[in-house]
Amino acid sequence: MGVDEVALVGKGIFLVRFTTMENCAKILQGGTQFFDSKPLILKPWSPDINYAKEDVKTLPIWIKLSDLDVKYWGDKSMFKIAGQVGTPIKVDQATMHRDKLMFTKILVDVKIDQHFPSVIQFVNEKGVIVDQKVTYDWLPHSCTNYKGIGHKAEVCKQAKKQPKTKKIWVQKVAPHST
Repeated sequence: MGVDEVALVGKGIFLVRFTTMENCAKILQGGTQFFDSKPLILKPWSPDINYAKEDVKTLPIWIKLSDLDVKYWGDKSMFKIAGQVGTPIKVDQATMHRDKLMFTKILVDVKIDQHFPSVIQFVNEKGVIVDQKVTYDWLPHSCTNYKGIGHKAEVCKQAKKQPKTKKIWVQKVAPHST
């Protein structure tokens, strides 16, 4: 991909230098990138932006709609059904070419702090409510302690740190002798 150097800027933030501006443009225009099923948020460098303080409110994630009847595999139907989870972006290649008919895989943009249902419902052409199972390749975990991404509050290292107890010096009183 023409990566020349990768430097750690801060927690979860990396600066990537490319060998050419054309390589950089290809990556930035290439759509959502993933690493270990987790989305990478890519932004061009600018001296005016503090990336460490920029809040991430939405993320693209892959969802699977298992055993969805093939008659609902049109973009309009799939996107309407998947729209109950987030804003649909695109389908994967296997879904587009109907290579695997066990599930559809759709990339949706979701809010980090939203509810992620395991079942959604839609009304079919006969007016019958259909329960549709939803599975996720990965779900964002947000920490309510400091509003970060990557872990839940229950396992937050920041919350587990005990506040330092303030030491108070008390002058010792000499024992009275009688």
